Amino acid sequence: MSYHKRFEAQRAWGMEHGEGWRLKYILCSMLLAPCSMLFAQAPPESSCVTCHKQLDAELLAPVTMMENDVHAHNGFGCESCHGGNPNPSVAEDPEAAMSRAAGYIGKPSRKNIPRLCGECHSDPALIKKYNPAVPTDQLAAYRTSHHGQRLFEAGDDKVAVCSDCHGNHGILAANDSRSAVYALNVPATCGRCHGNAEYMASYSIGTQQIADYDSSVHGQALLRKRDLAAPACNDCHGNHGAIPPDVASISHVCGRCHINNAELFDKSPHAKAYAEMGLAQCEACHGNHKITQPTDERLNPASEEFACAQCHEAESEGWKNGAEMYGILTDLKTKIHMADSLVGQAERAGMEVSEAKFIITSADDELIKARTQIHNYRAAILRERSQSGVTFANQAVELGRAALAELQFRRKGLAVSMVIIFVVAAALYAKIRRRDVEWRGESS
Repeated sequence: MSYHKRFEAQRAWGMEHGEGWRLKYILCSMLLAPCSMLFAQAPPESSCVTCHKQLDAELLAPVTMMENDVHAHNGFGCESCHGGNPNPSVAEDPEAAMSRAAGYIGKPSRKNIPRLCGECHSDPALIKKYNPAVPTDQLAAYRTSHHGQRLFEAGDDKVAVCSDCHGNHGILAANDSRSAVYALNVPATCGRCHGNAEYMASYSIGTQQIADYDSSVHGQALLRKRDLAAPACNDCHGNHGAIPPDVASISHVCGRCHINNAELFDKSPHAKAYAEMGLAQCEACHGNHKITQPTDERLNPASEEFACAQCHEAESEGWKNGAEMYGILTDLKTKIHMADSLVGQAERAGMEVSEAKFIITSADDELIKARTQIHNYRAAILRERSQSGVTFANQAVELGRAALAELQFRRKGLAVSMVIIFVVAAALYAKIRRRDVEWRGESS
């Protein structure tokens, strides 16, 4: 039965039996969830498992760790990687269990780990039986990476191999939040090497990248806001084919997320100039690992953040172009702020301003588009593209003023009405008093 058919069947059952079953189902799930840890699948019983269960903590650990291993859950045992005779009948005979004739290799060397993992992970027919979504080109990609090149060509076994990132025993699926390669954990995993100054001392690579990333706009989004859409190390450098983006490719890397920015830059006068000067497009202004939240002050000639001054002399055409773009954005922001202030004032007074608020939202959207447009670096085009935002802001200002004028009219009308009501009430009171006096005179 397909997912959609199951969903419709469950939905029909729920409508027939009432929604109370949903709460029961949720409560049962919450109570049973911890039990999954208690009933984790043990690795297949074998001579390895039987023997290691009787050993000290260090040699017992692999058996315990394999209880949560994704490979063990799919029926792979110790012999799948280490070789040997897994038959439980030879558990008491180490020579038979660890026979070279049975393919026993023991602990694989670091240099052989990628090839060992690749025996399965490069076999499409095998992988398809367990998870067709898992790619089978990891080993080929790894060979092209700096890690792979250093390992296979220079014999440097300090570089990262499969087990450094994925672990050895107790390997978890990449989408498991406990996995070292889960999105939220990737920076820390890379940082075990790239943030260790002592370990990286023999390489001409800095170790400040992880700290820089942690304070960057991307790091804040991923690690603080837990936004899995935010890029981690592997989103820019790659996974198994990890390699630093070079000058020519940086815009393509950033452009995978920042599509409009990249397209606008490619059409700008800076694209050719940067290529001739050997400057990395996005990185030249934004940096790499320590990318901070950009502000409009980067276009303000009076600010220390003025980015254009890095290349353009004061009062040059490029300098003036940046200053003009800053003025355009400031003008649009000022109009939006005015509209927001007027409409907010009217709303707090109880006026209906939903249309004006919607228009302000549209103006905010146009401001975002205008800020993206600056990557084309043409003030004239920015002014033209920002006009729709100015129009929206002006409309909201007029609606805000109209709402406040209506408020004043209502208040004045209320005051006049109160005066009229008071006069009428006073006249009625006087008339009643007069009639009362006349009635008493007639009575006497």
